Amino acid sequence: MSKRSTVAVLVVASFLIGLAMGWRFRGSRSERDAGTVAVVRAVEVAGLCANALGAAEGGRAANLQRLLEMRMANAIDEGAERVDSASSPSLALPNLIEGLSRARQYAAARGMPETVRKCDRLLEFLAKSNARA
Repeated sequence: MSKRSTVAVLVVASFLIGLAMGWRFRGSRSERDAGTVAVVRAVEVAGLCANALGAAEGGRAANLQRLLEMRMANAIDEGAERVDSASSPSLALPNLIEGLSRARQYAAARGMPETVRKCDRLLEFLAKSNARA
């Protein structure tokens, strides 16, 4: 084998090894990122529940209502902002659809038209994925 052939084989082998390592790193990074998001979401929900329970226990219904309304609107805003960059879930989501429908009804009853519009956008997104499941 000539020097040129040997160098070509080494370059191709190095490229393939680098490609495989990059693909592996990307996959493990994606899994870690998904895990981080899950942990942050769980901690966020736990904090929200603790705040709501503290307000309910202290008899501060008005504070509890404001806290939950604010968090509901923020969650809907965040979801609506990310809908265009999200891929549709590949499984049925009846509980999420039902919960979002209740949030929409609440927002409509409280005169929150922007939140209602964003709920509709999210419901449309979830309905697409639900139809495929």
